[in-house]
Amino acid sequence: MKTNVNIYLSYSHKDERFRDELETHLSLLKRQGIIASWHDQNISAGAEWAQEIDTYLNTADIILLLVTANFMASEYCYSIEMMRAMERHKTGEARVIPIILRPVDWKNSPFGQLKALPTDGKPVTTWPNQDEAFLNIATGIRKAVQSMLPGPSEAPRFRDRTPEQVVASLPKAIHEAVKRGDTPALKRGLEQYCKEHPDDRLMLSNRGILYFENFVQVAYTWQRWQTLTSLVSSGKRTLPIALLEEIVQILTSSLLNSTTTQISLRDNDPFFWAPLDVQRLFENTHLRLPQQIPIFLYTHPHFDKSDASELRSLVKEIAPTSRLALVLFFLTPEQIEDASKILKNTLQHVYAYDIVPLAYEDFLRIIDARDPGKAFRQHVLSKVDLTVISPFITTGPTPDSMFFGREPELHAISKRADSASYALIGGRRIGKTSILRRLARFSLPEAGFNAFYQDCSYTPTQAALVQAVVRNKAWFPNAPSAQITSFADVIQSLPGDKPLVILLDEVDKLIPSDQPAGYPLFNTLRALANAGRCQFVFGGEYSLRSDMVDPKSPLYNFANEVLIGRLGFHAVWELIIQPMKELEIELIGEEAIAQRIWSFTSGHPNVVQRLCQRLITRLNRGQPFRLSIEDVEEVIKDPDFLRKDFLDTYWEQATTIERLCSLLMARDDSIRTLSASHSALADLNLHPLLNQLNDLVDLRNILQRTDDGYEFAVTAFPEVISKTSKLDDLIALTCEKYKLDSKGATHAKRGAQ
Repeated sequence: MKTNVNIYLSYSHKDERFRDELETHLSLLKRQGIIASWHDQNISAGAEWAQEIDTYLNTADIILLLVTANFMASEYCYSIEMMRAMERHKTGEARVIPIILRPVDWKNSPFGQLKALPTDGKPVTTWPNQDEAFLNIATGIRKAVQSMLPGPSEAPRFRDRTPEQVVASLPKAIHEAVKRGDTPALKRGLEQYCKEHPDDRLMLSNRGILYFENFVQVAYTWQRWQTLTSLVSSGKRTLPIALLEEIVQILTSSLLNSTTTQISLRDNDPFFWAPLDVQRLFENTHLRLPQQIPIFLYTHPHFDKSDASELRSLVKEIAPTSRLALVLFFLTPEQIEDASKILKNTLQHVYAYDIVPLAYEDFLRIIDARDPGKAFRQHVLSKVDLTVISPFITTGPTPDSMFFGREPELHAISKRADSASYALIGGRRIGKTSILRRLARFSLPEAGFNAFYQDCSYTPTQAALVQAVVRNKAWFPNAPSAQITSFADVIQSLPGDKPLVILLDEVDKLIPSDQPAGYPLFNTLRALANAGRCQFVFGGEYSLRSDMVDPKSPLYNFANEVLIGRLGFHAVWELIIQPMKELEIELIGEEAIAQRIWSFTSGHPNVVQRLCQRLITRLNRGQPFRLSIEDVEEVIKDPDFLRKDFLDTYWEQATTIERLCSLLMARDDSIRTLSASHSALADLNLHPLLNQLNDLVDLRNILQRTDDGYEFAVTAFPEVISKTSKLDDLIALTCEKYKLDSKGATHAKRGAQ
């Protein structure tokens, strides 16, 4: 396989300075091993010059004619070298490129119909900046060379500027130092140039040679990739596994994950594969990604739907818990584009697999990056479904990695948990469960406590609760030796080497069954706390709070009430900005974005995350990885977001009368006191026992108290209601629902009597 191109320079000796300048501009092509140039000054002493010239002229792939009046007047250049070059050009053995250096009548010559350089055959000496002319020539020669070599359509490109552009931008003093052979001056000039252009990542050798950082690895990779591309395109079914291993090794070593890589070949498959450890690449992020993903090397010349099906089977077998994989393609850009469409239309859209294609340009961008890990993350994130790996949580408790803004509550409870019990009071999705779990896993153990957490959602009785904790391996890694029938038995069986704290979530589920029986469970819990056997941290809302103010309940004056409210601006900032950056999303005006989200959501952590998840969905639709305040405004105008994510979250678990009170206040800003609310409800022929405004403050976080009564803490609430429905209609419907609910409750009460 051909890996470089031989170039012959035909010129008049009177034009040596032009030849030297051209060779300077072609130096990077030589260093990359892409070309080898020759002219008569390369003839060694004692060699037969005519024979040497004939040999190189007759074997060159490209012949450059350096055209000036001197060239046209030279008998040897014109009649021998040029005529022989044209013969080989006509037979397809070589390609002739005229390089027009000075104005001269050349278009009526035998090579007059050939495409010349610089562009349009404009002579070099007529350019205002001759470096630009030689850059144009070097670029044209590079394209000609690339068309003659197999493999990627471009030779390895470094940084944002081509080598020719770097050379052309060098100060005139550096070029003059080269011509004088003044190495000290050259090195001083190049050192200064490197300092002034850090983004080019240029390196300077001891001999004064300028080259790109990481050049050797990139050039080596390019040659290996060319070889594989050539073998694949030829249809060879057996590829050298050592060469494939090298490619994977280059990637893994660049990512600092591994120094040795094993590739497993599955019989009769077009894929080689190896595991790629990505844990270190994403270890400081909150993204939901597997610790390992398989990397496949596709080794057939054409990718079709059957290959996609086989790839899916392989992923299921190799990484059954992952739906993410990388595939290296040694194909043309057009073929890779077709393969990507097949992967997207089948595996992603139908089976929800994210298969990330990796072409040569992608591979080079990663291994040549200043931070290969970041470049790898950017490439992967640009190809996958961001909503799947997004760290924003819209249902369930917040993971530790997304826990922000509750430090005061954690500190206060951990500091006094040896002598006091607590009750976390708040509405749904406000963060009670996240706080309880954080206390159990980190804050309390770090403060010297044994802490045990239990979700009571599905344990409505003491018997069910006891059975659940006995089976919970976090409470009892080994089955208890003695029979446990009560919660007092549970506490007796737990280790006593440290102060004990029991964290019970969703306590509201326990109260309805415990209350009619005379509170046997909660009387036990209170007795245990009073005896100093343990302390409790409860999580709940309406039922828990009601019992805590009921003198007949054992929960009265039992635990210190901690109202869990909305997040402050700083916590919301962390909740938004940090995950967005980990997703490699550029935020244009991040402070304005955070401020707008915080003010609109009033800091409700779940509404904030739901809004952010909708922003991620917008990126999935194909726009660049960039978000601005305009994107935020588009989301908060969306009626679906306003209904499902904003109102449903704030109103979740709210009673009908609580909803009705908030609607009346949204319609009439003069209703801001209990008496005004009573009057407004009486106008609707409703006469409830009214403590609903307090619940809208403490449980729903919708209102806040003022010296004159109440006002909306969630300032966007009236605006959201007005945008999602007709306010009068919604009030009428809610009023009707309240009457129906009241009638149903009355019938149920009479039936019970």
